[in-house]
Amino acid sequence: MQEMNTQYGSYKPNALKQSVIGLTRTLPNNWFGKRLGFTLRKLVHGKNRLPIDTDVFGLNLRLHGYDNKCEKRVVCLPQMFDPEERHVLETAARAKGKDFNFIDLGANVGLYSLFMASLKLPNTKIIAIEADPYIYQRLRFNIDNNNLDIQAFNMAVSDTDGTITLNINPKNRGENSIIHAQGDGEKIDVKCQTLLSIMDTQNMKQADAIKLDLEGAEETVLTSFFAHAPKSRLPKLILIENAPERWESDIYALIEQQGYNLHFANKSNRVYTLKK
Repeated sequence: MQEMNTQYGSYKPNALKQSVIGLTRTLPNNWFGKRLGFTLRKLVHGKNRLPIDTDVFGLNLRLHGYDNKCEKRVVCLPQMFDPEERHVLETAARAKGKDFNFIDLGANVGLYSLFMASLKLPNTKIIAIEADPYIYQRLRFNIDNNNLDIQAFNMAVSDTDGTITLNINPKNRGENSIIHAQGDGEKIDVKCQTLLSIMDTQNMKQADAIKLDLEGAEETVLTSFFAHAPKSRLPKLILIENAPERWESDIYALIEQQGYNLHFANKSNRVYTLKK
């Protein structure tokens, strides 16, 4: 990853690309805005296999749109990156004011963690877990480049502590999975811990919010966590990918059985809040 060894600004977009980025970021988050944005961003990405250095969430980020869909989207259309979900998290964090605990499971390049850090609320504790060493280096670069207080760990989360096989999707590394094979993609062994073990290791009694985007492993992680965690350690808010077709059991029902209410759901995600 030679691009991770170069100074920020080395991959600044040229004047044309910068103009397109500026235009697409003004588009409304509706059908028309998305269609036009997806068309215009081809002028920025094209067949380019180099990263782009740009400002997102008020942070100086290096993003790689050629093999990771979420990075590709936020270069030109950050306003369309899970706006409802980010609003819920920001509202919860600002309501608490300080000491907000956030765990990002399946962090990818850490867009959720980076967004939460950008709020700059006092004593926010952010834990970001990403299994892919390649993607983790991108996350690490952006944390260090912005001097952010994010505890990032290169490992998977599962139902045991040890090692586990990670299936790599080279066309979209955001779809790497410890559950589902990725065609002829590479398989690598990575360290793994349970959610409860991660919390214990990081001295976090309770999370205010947890985001899970684990490409099918949400079932494994939550089933184990709910079986072993006392109620006092349940997160106050759960943001989980809306992908029931990847699970063998009804995880939504399991979440509700633990005392959660559905706060909202859209095509991509669901948010649950713990009953008081």
